[in-house]
Amino acid sequence: MTGPAHDPRVVTLLLCDRSGGLLGTLPPVESAVPYWPEVGDVVAEVRQRYSIEVAVLRLLPAGAGSRPHGGPVT
Repeated sequence: MTGPAHDPRVVTLLLCDRSGGLLGTLPPVESAVPYWPEVGDVVAEVRQRYSIEVAVLRLLPAGAGSRPHGGPVT
């Protein structure tokens, strides 16, 4: 078998303040874990890149990758 069993998940984070006001978005982060409920690696990457703490509250749009798991998510 060649190639990964899934497409990489590309995550775009929308940042909001405590009252729900939109602050903006971060550049996409690629995740090796294809399952959208798994956000630990994304949170760790954002912490390392931008020195900020984030909490993922919910999934917004998700696109289909070419395989069953992975692809773009917001």
